[in-house]
Amino acid sequence: MVFLNPAGSKNHESDRWDHKKMKIVPNYFKIAITLLVFMAIFVYASVYATKLKTNSWWSDDYWFSLLIPLILAPTVLFFFFIPQWIIVNEEEFMIKQLLRSPRSIRYDQIKAYCYRNLIFMIQPVTGLALQIIYGAFSRNIWKSFSETIETKCPDKKVNILDWSFPIDK
Repeated sequence: MVFLNPAGSKNHESDRWDHKKMKIVPNYFKIAITLLVFMAIFVYASVYATKLKTNSWWSDDYWFSLLIPLILAPTVLFFFFIPQWIIVNEEEFMIKQLLRSPRSIRYDQIKAYCYRNLIFMIQPVTGLALQIIYGAFSRNIWKSFSETIETKCPDKKVNILDWSFPIDK
C-alpha cells in the first residue's frame, strides 16, 4: 500500500485530490507465474490423457498450435482484466488499464458490484462494467480496497446469480 502526497506529485491526473490517497499496483510477476503453472498443469493433463487414449504423444503441429493460447491468455488478462493501478480516496477511485485512459468513479456512482471466482466486477451508473482479477494484487492491499467499496456502498453488493447486463436496480 502506497500513500501519496498530491503536493509532491508530478502526475497532473492525480493532483486534483487534496488529501492522502492509496495507490494499488498489481504484481504482474505473481499473476504470470500463476498463469504459467495452471497452463502447464492443463497441458500436462491434456498430453497425458491423449497418450492414455491413443497411445501416442502429441505431434509437432499440436505443440506449435499451443503457442496460440500461451500468447493470447496472458495478453487478454493483462490488457483487459488487470489494471495498471487503482488510486483510492474518500470520495472516488481512479482506475488505469493498459491502453485506456484513467477512469474515475465516485462511490455514489456505483450501481452494483460483486465477486465471481477470481474476478471482482463493478458496474458504474454510466459506462462499461469493470472486471478486475483481484489475484494480481496482494491479499492485504486488495482487502483494503474491497472493504472501502463495501463500506462506501453496502447496499450495492449483488449476488452473481442476480447480475444481469445492464443491471435494472
